[in-house]
Amino acid sequence: YLLNFASAATKKIADRRNFLRDPPAGVHFNFDFEQMYPVALVMLQEDELLNRMRFDLVPKLVKEEVFWRNYFYRVSLIKQSAQLTALAAQQQATG
Repeated sequence: YLLNFASAATKKIADRRNFLRDPPAGVHFNFDFEQMYPVALVMLQEDELLNRMRFDLVPKLVKEEVFWRNYFYRVSLIKQSAQLTALAAQQQATG
């Protein structure tokens, strides 16, 4: 599920600035590079767009760990948005 979701998310955040910009100041995003790196490696094999983006940006413009932190932060925003949309639809259906 995570791989399918993240792959779809890559299409939404394909603008390279999303991979170069840190999460906003004051936002606490808990990211463990060691834990997420195996997931990242699988995603590189599954997602050609993500693979190209990483090839273009790392290490020329951004460090590996920063690239993935920024990516997973943006994926988490899309996931939160999808959850809120589903919750609103569920409340509307029952209300």
